[in-house]
Amino acid sequence: MKKKYKILPIFIPFSGCSNRCVYCNQTVITGITDTEIINSATVQLKKWRERSESWDELAFYGGTFTKLPLKTREALYKLAAGIPIRISTCPDDLPPDFIDEINNFNIKTVEFGVQSLSDSVLKLNGRTYTAAQAVDTINSIANSVDISLQFMVGMYGETRGELTYTANNIPLSHPSGTLPPGGGDTTNMARIYPTLVLKDTTLERLYREGRYQPLTPAETLLRATWLYLALELSGYKVIRMGLPPEAQGDSVVAGYWHPSFGDIVRKFALQRTSGIDTIEQLRERYNEGDLWFTEKSNIDLANELTGASNLR
Repeated sequence: MKKKYKILPIFIPFSGCSNRCVYCNQTVITGITDTEIINSATVQLKKWRERSESWDELAFYGGTFTKLPLKTREALYKLAAGIPIRISTCPDDLPPDFIDEINNFNIKTVEFGVQSLSDSVLKLNGRTYTAAQAVDTINSIANSVDISLQFMVGMYGETRGELTYTANNIPLSHPSGTLPPGGGDTTNMARIYPTLVLKDTTLERLYREGRYQPLTPAETLLRATWLYLALELSGYKVIRMGLPPEAQGDSVVAGYWHPSFGDIVRKFALQRTSGIDTIEQLRERYNEGDLWFTEKSNIDLANELTGASNLR
């Protein structure tokens, strides 16, 4: 039996973020010092190491890691004490010498919160980069480290056309045609999150003003599955779809959420893509995605699988 891959999570909420996106409810932290960030990480690390001393990666989640000052990043790296490191960041420009940072501090994985490759959707949602900048940033380090991409479906201003455009323009897994260190033992990954309206966000205000309408359960499934197939057929392993139950609490105002969303997406994909083995075959079968959203059999199955929804 394959041993479960263990990631030790350190959460540094909003650290390094220069603004708050419309869907984000993390509290903007002003005046937080480097020492407070490091002390918080140290406390979390101690808690997790009391559970186990054996970890495959130490991950820094929740902020824009590469926008932290270099001395703060270096202090956080040192906490890993030999454990390979995973960082989460925004695809703005990376530090000029980031390849050296990867090599010097045992960074194994970089997760990019891409969310969309539509410039208009990115701008509407408060993202601080263009699609071209995101792709260039990802490609600049793709041969030096494992990559994980995070995407969202149902973002403010997103149409079906913009979702399929995103799916059709996902960066190649390794642009030079080579594998990163580790060869066949490494893989690039992705996560897909349906957009939820959370309390105390700009998106909540837009929703209450009637300017944002969450996707129906069936539409959420159709868009997420198309993106899932595009990622998998482009060489990415989709490791999570949907937020975990513990992340919900009482903060969700509207939107489709299901505890087994990933299983539903995979079941839908399996039933609707028989005989399709490449991204080219998928696009040809469904006319670049247009038929995916309009075929009655797809819509009927999507409604059946989402069933009695958790739409709020």
